[in-house]
Amino acid sequence: MRLTSEGASGYSFFVLVDGEARVTADGVELGTLGPGDFFGETAILGGGRRSATVTTTTLSTLLFMFGTEFRQLQQAQPEIAAQLEAAMARHLSPQ
Repeated sequence: MRLTSEGASGYSFFVLVDGEARVTADGVELGTLGPGDFFGETAILGGGRRSATVTTTTLSTLLFMFGTEFRQLQQAQPEIAAQLEAAMARHLSPQ
């Protein structure tokens, strides 16, 4: 099941609780996500557009929060927000 589409507006942040997902951009596979991995921070913290397509490859369980809830998390838990911002920078840096 496709969870996000590259280039689409992004209003939610996801945490993969169980299962696996594939990450692609420009038709190239960038990696695989597993339990504990998260995605969507780039669209929420950055320009508002999805930088990659994420598709589940197995039956999966996800947690998600919309942008407003994510902003509340940033205010209540700034150390978590800093970690997510660092992850976004890693995701956006050239490999």
